[in-house]
Amino acid sequence: MKKTLLLAVAFTMGAIQAHSQFVNWENAGTNYVYDFSGNRAPGQPASLEPIPTDGYKETVTTASLGWMPAPSSGTAYLRYSGAAEFNGGYKLVPFPNPTGLEVLIANGGPNKLSLIDAAGATEISRFSTTLKFGDSGTKGLIRLMLGNTDGFTSSGVFTSNSNLSSGTNADIFAALGILYGATGIKLIGRNNPTGSGTTGTTYPDVKSDAFVLGRNHELEVFMNNSVAEQEYTYGTNTITIPSKAYHVWIDGVQLDVAGAVNFPAAIGGKTEVPVNKVINAFGFSHLSGDATTPTSTVTFSNIRFDYAVTTLPIVLSSFTAKKQNDAVKLNWTTASEKNNAHFDILRSSTGKEFQTIEQVSGAGNSNDVKNYSYTDYKPASGTNYYQLRQVDFNGTSTESEVRAVTTDLVKDGFVVYKETNNLVASIHSATAGRGSVKVANILGDILRTIPAELGAGYTKVDLGNLNLKSGVYLVHLVVGNRSQTVKFIAED
Repeated sequence: MKKTLLLAVAFTMGAIQAHSQFVNWENAGTNYVYDFSGNRAPGQPASLEPIPTDGYKETVTTASLGWMPAPSSGTAYLRYSGAAEFNGGYKLVPFPNPTGLEVLIANGGPNKLSLIDAAGATEISRFSTTLKFGDSGTKGLIRLMLGNTDGFTSSGVFTSNSNLSSGTNADIFAALGILYGATGIKLIGRNNPTGSGTTGTTYPDVKSDAFVLGRNHELEVFMNNSVAEQEYTYGTNTITIPSKAYHVWIDGVQLDVAGAVNFPAAIGGKTEVPVNKVINAFGFSHLSGDATTPTSTVTFSNIRFDYAVTTLPIVLSSFTAKKQNDAVKLNWTTASEKNNAHFDILRSSTGKEFQTIEQVSGAGNSNDVKNYSYTDYKPASGTNYYQLRQVDFNGTSTESEVRAVTTDLVKDGFVVYKETNNLVASIHSATAGRGSVKVANILGDILRTIPAELGAGYTKVDLGNLNLKSGVYLVHLVVGNRSQTVKFIAED
């Protein structure tokens, strides 16, 4: 498949608003949708304005209903960290359809809403939501968080009173901010979009005029927390996203900073959510609104995760086969492994019909780099073709690319013997070539050198009568930059 990297284009807010053109991931999986019209506890009002009590919070699941609509899986969490007199609040409103959650940005905070442990999550995800901005408002900050949670905990960044303004956090993969100002609403990014690392948690501008009051906008974040690059289709383009990176789109336009579209999942040069962890949580906090009469509002609707699956049980970083003296050494490296039982070492003399010559145990499940090797001490004469077959615990197998190595000289094909009174060398070579045969005593003194014209297959070289005394002699065969030595024991 041809891969095309779609660069950001000019973002112009005109009369006609663009929309998402997302088609699907290359290896599409399940999706998760949070429905604001879902089940709630009986007798709940449409709004929490003003917040009913200081420090109000609630945890909602399908088994424990509250004011917030219950998610289909996982947990919805709502907290208001400040005092009620700071105003602000939440309201369920028609969008017109479907229902949305309107947030009145308060001066206190951070006030937070999160979705935790989304079902069917994988390490490759697209998060999307529709945002509707109110007709007025010049103060307020919303911080969006996307990452991983291993179950509900009151101390995690998605549930605590952290406003995600300093330090690294093991739960966060991607973080963005929506900042109100006198001249408009900008999108800011917690991470350094150029990937060079940054000190602290600076939120650089991604787009100064990203959103407009009184309008709806579609926000999409594509995240790849796997060890290999992934692809998704957007419109008619195939987009490649590297490992440990995310892409940001608003209204069908991909954003960049200084030409960089790959936002790194790191802060201060440090990775936060470990690689291969699933992306199963979304949250936002809001704070810094007007202290007297808050007017900044934003409504969230159509909150959705679209997941992709990794199809390969292993990521093979490298696979080499090289001649090593009379043998062939295979080396291969995996970047990660899932349910990897073992590797079959396959060999063929034709490149078509392969036979298993050895089995090497796999690492099972691993996110670490693993190095493997195997030496074939008895390669066939001529060209040898090697292939790896990776086998899962359930018997499913995947085969690697083929590597070819030519062994011109075969150890068992170089034999020296005595025929009548003469010394004779029998040499097998896969290809024709020119070389020489030298006979030396145990001290290294050369007794005779004979040119050798080798044909493909076996060649007999007569070394003549050397009148050798009893003892051990060394016979050297040199062909080009290859050589072999065998011992010959002479007897009276």
